[in-house]
Amino acid sequence: MPRFNAESAGNVQPGRVMIVLKETCVPDDVIRDIVDKQGEVKSMHRPANNQQLCFIQYADPDTAARAIEELRTFPLFKAVDPALKSERYQENHPNDQNQKKQQNKQFNQNRNDGRNNYNNNNNNFRRNDGGFNNRNGDMDSPPRQAPMETQQEVPLGCWYCAKMPNFECQRMVPISFSNKMILQQAVASRNASTISSTPYTPSSPEYSGNNQQQQRQQPQQNRFNGNDYNQQQQQQQYGQRNNQQQNVQNRLANGQRQNSQQNGSDQQVSEAATKLQRMKLNKAGSSSSPGRKMILEPGRFPPEGARVKITTSLQSGCLYIYHNNGGQHGGQSDFQALINRLHQAADNESRPLAGAPKVDDVVFAPYQGMFYRAKVLAVKETKIDVQFPDFGNLETVALKECREILNEELKWAKYLSFPVMLDGVEGPLTKEQKQMVEQLEFEEEFELVAAETVPDSEVRQVVLKRERQNVTLNMALVELKEKEARQRRLREEQRAAKERLEKAEKQKQEVAAKIPDPDTYKPLIFDDVATAKQLTADKRYTLCIIDASEVLESKLISVIAAEHAPQYGDVVADCERFGLADPNEYQPKMQGELCLGRYKADWSRVLYDDEENSLLLDVGTLVTPDEFRRFPAGLSCTVYNNEVFVENMPLLEQMMKDGKPESIHGNTVDAWVAVSDNGSLGIRIIPKAN
Repeated sequence: MPRFNAESAGNVQPGRVMIVLKETCVPDDVIRDIVDKQGEVKSMHRPANNQQLCFIQYADPDTAARAIEELRTFPLFKAVDPALKSERYQENHPNDQNQKKQQNKQFNQNRNDGRNNYNNNNNNFRRNDGGFNNRNGDMDSPPRQAPMETQQEVPLGCWYCAKMPNFECQRMVPISFSNKMILQQAVASRNASTISSTPYTPSSPEYSGNNQQQQRQQPQQNRFNGNDYNQQQQQQQYGQRNNQQQNVQNRLANGQRQNSQQNGSDQQVSEAATKLQRMKLNKAGSSSSPGRKMILEPGRFPPEGARVKITTSLQSGCLYIYHNNGGQHGGQSDFQALINRLHQAADNESRPLAGAPKVDDVVFAPYQGMFYRAKVLAVKETKIDVQFPDFGNLETVALKECREILNEELKWAKYLSFPVMLDGVEGPLTKEQKQMVEQLEFEEEFELVAAETVPDSEVRQVVLKRERQNVTLNMALVELKEKEARQRRLREEQRAAKERLEKAEKQKQEVAAKIPDPDTYKPLIFDDVATAKQLTADKRYTLCIIDASEVLESKLISVIAAEHAPQYGDVVADCERFGLADPNEYQPKMQGELCLGRYKADWSRVLYDDEENSLLLDVGTLVTPDEFRRFPAGLSCTVYNNEVFVENMPLLEQMMKDGKPESIHGNTVDAWVAVSDNGSLGIRIIPKAN
């Protein structure tokens, strides 16, 4: 894009810069933060009808020149150039050469319009008050007025807060350029509320109608009369127009009080000036208008790169920070100045509450022996829940200890501490994290590296850099939490290992107490002590297959009812534990004796028959055990195993993998139990539904 070369034209306004944005979605706060870093900014204006443009007024032209070079390096800006003189600037700083050019331009336009009217043979050009009009064929309307090339727009602003030219107020109404006119318009509406939210509209018909019509008709009449519109007439008309505007403005200022005395005008203007000055100084926008509810508003959030300090940390992970804009130079920050003013007001400009405050009202509340500004969250019988907006913490205080704030400016002044969440730090804060942040409150200064807004929330995601350690507070808290997690896992593992050792030692002691004494042991006969959980005929069961090693030859398998599986598992585990714990070998002597036997690697309950054959009661097979142990007193004598015939072998064979019976050990089947012809139990497996 070619650079704008306005210096040679002589139309550049000193200190004014025009910025063309690449994208219209760039927020005003971002632009303000960038331009503030280049020097003192008096005002910033972004036209509502063209959000791609932004005009910056610097206090010093040299600062503006340096700022242009710096701002051109930012990728957000498409172009940055000196700005032309605004209409207000031209009116307040008239230039003879420019004024002469404007007069010549108006003169040429009027002369051309006169020639066109003459050529059109308009015979009724002298009948300005009505009659036949050749242009539109209307008998009653005056001739159509020729459009002017340019018509000066009425400046917009607000006489309530006198914030021109910043356009910060939304109550935009036509106003004059001088403060005197603003005060006169304020006096004209003195009967309205002190700070009414209704925009002021001039009631004089001459302001909006007759005055403008006279301005438009004067050059038209000159053309119709056949006179040239020379510069002398133009200057005379401008003088008349200014006199008319002055008369209209005087009538606006005095129209509401025509019967009042003239000697009271100066006093009313003075009162209005004082009132406007107070509203202009009150940045919080305080108001005493009846029916208008005031709310606390935040101040300007610190820009990236600013030095900030922490005021409060909440358990949820939310921190409150303030801009320490005076700390690096040893001065007092805006936050500290506000707190000091509030302390003084608590001593000199407060009084006990006359009654219970309302929710969202602002009062002085005590905290650690001093009074601070507090926003009411909830009102109880004798106590109120408050938030200290200048610090962020929440408290419940006694109602009788709170005080009313008499200084309205301080009461609704914008708070300068802002809620933030540390990016990457998940809440809530741990005990160690909370203690670490509390030690840094009001002590350590941080650099605001980054700040991102959160949709539909006042809280921002930030990154705070610790200059002393050259690391971010975000990383320090994350590492602290990870360290806590590692230590917690280590403690849990150590505690679990200790519990396992204690449990094993306890079991060892219990088993040792139950190991039979070889000197006093008496053999147990199976028929005397054993009980069995036999299956019932003509009943459906869910069975668990224990052993099927001989099913292909004999169709016999060992099963237990699924409902007895937990007890069966406990018995098998006890056999293993007692067998390993008993160091005393044993050799059974009587047939039918009940003892423990080890076959291969497993210990089981054994029904002794002879030296070569013993029945494993928990499996149902005959084996030759490798060694024996005495039967412990605490071991169960209940037998859960049942040996049954399988009547429908094809279904069982379908369950085997590669035809191996061992592959179905531990499987469950649904089956009907019945008595076979030889009197033994048999089962018929029920096919599973597809």
